[in-house]
Amino acid sequence: MRIVLLISMFMLVVPAAWAVESAKPVVQVAFMKFPGHAEPDQDGQPVGRTVSLVRRLLEQAGYPYELRILPAARVFVGLQDGAVHLWPGLLNKPDLAPYTLETERDLTQVRINLYHRPGTPAPVWPDSLQGSSLILITNYTYTDRLRRIMDDPGLNLTIHRSASHQGAISMLLLGRADYLLEYRSQVEPLLSDFALDELPHIAVDNQPMRLVLSRQTQFAEQLRKDLDRAYDELKAQGVELDPTRL
Repeated sequence: MRIVLLISMFMLVVPAAWAVESAKPVVQVAFMKFPGHAEPDQDGQPVGRTVSLVRRLLEQAGYPYELRILPAARVFVGLQDGAVHLWPGLLNKPDLAPYTLETERDLTQVRINLYHRPGTPAPVWPDSLQGSSLILITNYTYTDRLRRIMDDPGLNLTIHRSASHQGAISMLLLGRADYLLEYRSQVEPLLSDFALDELPHIAVDNQPMRLVLSRQTQFAEQLRKDLDRAYDELKAQGVELDPTRL
């Protein structure tokens, strides 16, 4: 009887130990504040279309998670030191490349526009930048192609920066600069604040939005595989996975 009891206890302990060893780590997810996609609710918890999508993917992949909304600078530092495990965004900061990897699946395509003041002629890209002034968002990144153009000394381009998207639009409308280079999805939700239906622009580039993972964890590669698998499984079920359409 004693032997049977010991065997029974061993059988109970082994599965419990296996469960602890196989438990998936808690994924620390960071979002940048983005109207409609990632913003705090009345309790300070992240909500929005992109937040919902990331929740769905992590739950499909079987990972527990904690969500936070952080300033851009803290997100980038967190990816470098491992405090942030996952961030849905555009990886186009060359200095982050050694510290990060991306999922293979695109969440959506993000369009970058060149905006100009109402009543002014539509610019010709990139010729109209010659001798002009351009507003960029502090700590926001753009594609390699756009950076090469803006860094061309032959354009004699003057760069101004704004710490906020609303401030950047105000600067443009007040004539502080000739143009504003911005993500369409950041500008459109703010137009009603300026009593505008549309801000004149031309499209200059597109960039894929993906899940960016910090390499400073021991599970980054596995997490990437699991998230890509979760994406494929949900897509096969007919689930909408483009956050701009949710």
